[in-house]
Amino acid sequence: MTGLSGTGKSTLPNLLAQNGYRTVDTVLERVASRTRNPFGKTEEERNRIIADTREIEPLLREPATVEIDTGSR
Repeated sequence: MTGLSGTGKSTLPNLLAQNGYRTVDTVLERVASRTRNPFGKTEEERNRIIADTREIEPLLREPATVEIDTGSR
């Protein structure tokens, strides 16, 4: 699934998973499979990434007038 930030790309798969569907979070999959940075290999670190994203990302977006997504497509 692709889309702009804040459009539900993470929310929708979480809701589907709660309703018994198998989903894959590709952001965490990417973090877990990278080779140049060891952070994110453990479940505890991945949980920290999730918490940081939920807590910090809104604070960064709040004052922004423009958001540029540089993620690969």
